[in-house]
Amino acid sequence: MKVVKQSVEIMDKLDGKGILKKLETAGRVCYKSEDRIGEGTAEKFVKAIIDRGHESVLEHGEYILQFKNPNDYSKIICGMRAIEEETGDKSLLRHTVNKERYIISGNVRMWRDFIKNCIKNNIYICKKALTLLTYVFDITSKIEFKILFGDLLTVPDKYTVSPYPVTFLIADDLITDAEILTHKTITAKFVTDRGISHEIVRHRIASYSQESTRYCNYSKEGFGGSVTFVQPSFAVEGTEGFDRWKKSCEESEKAYFDLLNFGWKPEQARNVLSHSIKTEVVVTMNIRQWRHFIKLRTDKTAHPQIREVATMLQEQLRREVPIIFD
Repeated sequence: MKVVKQSVEIMDKLDGKGILKKLETAGRVCYKSEDRIGEGTAEKFVKAIIDRGHESVLEHGEYILQFKNPNDYSKIICGMRAIEEETGDKSLLRHTVNKERYIISGNVRMWRDFIKNCIKNNIYICKKALTLLTYVFDITSKIEFKILFGDLLTVPDKYTVSPYPVTFLIADDLITDAEILTHKTITAKFVTDRGISHEIVRHRIASYSQESTRYCNYSKEGFGGSVTFVQPSFAVEGTEGFDRWKKSCEESEKAYFDLLNFGWKPEQARNVLSHSIKTEVVVTMNIRQWRHFIKLRTDKTAHPQIREVATMLQEQLRREVPIIFD
């Protein structure tokens, strides 16, 4: 049995190789297969999760588009509203207007869903918008486009139209409070226990990828043949309470391994694991939602463990984005 303490890591700092690499890093947390990351693995991993329909991982990658032509911007907005009326689905594409800056942002999955719904429901107002998106997403990167959107859209080798007045933005290009709060997203990885992770994932407007007890077999060599538990912040070593907590974790681990030996699958044997089992959760939210998360979870009435990790995150964000989180 292993015992660790909670931690938080802002993942955006680690992403220097493009959106595919970030998606792979987030997705492999689910399977705890980060050791398989290598040259060229991101493309294969992302393609595989799309082929299997596991598109939730795609929510950790964002595209921010600025439209210089208000008509092009309006076509996307009208398409969003038409789809909502047609299907009842509420798009998570976000949009702002400020002094002729027309900006729409959304994660990869939302852009894919938007395109699929336009095609499926024959939203006529989006015909030009689809051509626009085809062009825009293709010029970002041939590899990215082929993997992320190639199964939805096809693009001619040469374009007969002039480049569309659309610009890809990064977070540093956002200049107003409304733009920053709405469009800038931050991805963080929490190392915590299962009980606290249940509280984290209750926040509605966010994207999550979590270590899976269905697919992770803790008896395997990759986990050192042991289950890892998170020491509660209120469990003080050397006290009777700590000793009893540790013993219950050891009993939980033994029961888990016994069930595996009896032929149970990891997804079945996990039923005996304690709430204290370690889990990793990758979370992506925009700044407005992170401010709400921190305000709620650092409050004195919050659970002491979620208050601990929320405070860790708050301190990191104050260093990274001091104006927004001071």
